[in-house]
Formats: sequence, structure tokens, C-alpha cells
Amino acid sequence: MSTFSFYFYGENSLSYFMQVGSATQLIANRKPFMILGGGLGNSSVYSVSKIERIFPKLQQVGLNTVLIHAYLDLLEPKEGTFDFTLTDKVIDQTRKNDLKIVFLWFGIWENRMCHYVPEWFKKEYKKYPRAYTKIGVPFEVANALSDNVFNAESKVFSRWISYITKIKKQERTVIMIPIENKIWMLEDRRDYMEITNELTVQ
Repeated sequence: MSTFSFYFYGENSLSYFMQVGSATQLIANRKPFMILGGGLGNSSVYSVSKIERIFPKLQQVGLNTVLIHAYLDLLEPKEGTFDFTLTDKVIDQTRKNDLKIVFLWFGIWENRMCHYVPEWFKKEYKKYPRAYTKIGVPFEVANALSDNVFNAESKVFSRWISYITKIKKQERTVIMIPIENKIWMLEDRRDYMEITNELTVQ
């Protein structure tokens, strides 16, 4: 048997994938684990009352794992001010209802658009530039080559991961965190911003 890497946080992760013959086995907290999971809608975790109402029902229908989205606009509503209230509530309800959780990271790009970024990011379009069509029309997709865009996302992601690592030590509730990576566009073939044009092979 051999193991291969996936994105599991922490230096000594207790969750990973293991290759067993032709099959791939998820190991969660050092034990084989089969996910019987369900996922909530994109905006289902925007209030404490919704979380408290939904989670008991998940356990009642026989699920053992729930996929939940982590939203950038809720984690850093004001630039430099972090709020992990809903993360706390999600983990608390997960534990109360004997579930495991998979957090899906919604960063700068979610289904290509900047739907779940905070207002301070949206307003500072010069600091956090948008993509442009070939005829020079900007649209609500952040430029993927901007250092400021990269730093804005990596900053809150690092703080959030550190926070989860600290609060999950006693009960290993979060088993993995896939990263949303849908950086693509419908409006045009690619971004035509100046920095992008300079790095694009014509």
C-alpha cells in the first residue's frame, strides 16, 4: 500500500488518501472513513439560525459528512478585521449532530465571478484590479496575476486555517478543505488587462 498527497491542512494531518490495490481509501483521524455526504447550497450558511435549523436534519437522514462553503466576505468583512463566528457555529453544530465536515474554500473566484468577496475588495478596483475584455470592458472577475489580489486571499486563508487548527485539536471534526479554483471567463477568451497581455504568448 502507498499514500499520495491531497490538500489536508496541518503539518501532521490525521486525514489523507491511501491507495489500496486499485481502490483509494480515505483515512480520517487514522481510521478508514466512508463519506455519506450532502452539500448545502452556496449561500446556506449566512446565518446562525439557518445552521441550527439545517444541521439536525442532516443527521436525521443518515448523513455522516456535510460539505459547507467558507465565504471570504464573512471571514474578513472589514479589511484587517476577521470574523470566525459562523465557522464556530458550523463546527459546534457538526459536533452536536455527530457529523464530519468538509469546508469548501470560496476565495476570490467562485464560479469565475467575485460573488463572495467583501465590499472593501469590490470598491478598491484599482488596488484589486478586474479582468478586461478584448475591447477594454472590465467585468466582475479579479485579475489572477495581481499580487494584491493574491495577498488579499492568502492572508485571510492563512488566518482561517490557523484558527480551525487550534479549535479542532480535541475533536477532529474537519476532515478536509478543497480549494475552489474556477478561474475562468465567459465574457471573453481571456483577460486582456495590460499585465496579462505582457505575460501572454501571442
